[in-house]
Amino acid sequence: MREYREDYDGYKGRGPARRNNDDKAKALSKKKLCDNAKKKFETAIIGILARIESYLGHLWGHLETNKTPEQNKLYQDWIDLRTEILNHGNNQKRLLLDELDRYTVKFDGYKVDFIIKREGE
Repeated sequence: MREYREDYDGYKGRGPARRNNDDKAKALSKKKLCDNAKKKFETAIIGILARIESYLGHLWGHLETNKTPEQNKLYQDWIDLRTEILNHGNNQKRLLLDELDRYTVKFDGYKVDFIIKREGE
């Protein structure tokens, strides 16, 4: 049975260059994950706001030039709500990115399995 070496790090003598490349790959993987998470989060928030506007925009005269006083009031309420949603979403995005920063990430790449069938199978 092999003895456990406390200084063994799994690199089997490949040295600091291999370790450095792995560290760079992990850093790039983390950056890629954070960038993708940030983009998807922002897209989700903007998509939510767009859908609210498309379903309920008629209430505050969305795309209308002459608005009633009631529509102006509802429009101001919409702007306030929109601002709160954006602020909350941005805060949650920051918290998510802070949380992801605590992890070590390794991107395994995309995997494609090809199934080869011979004639007559």
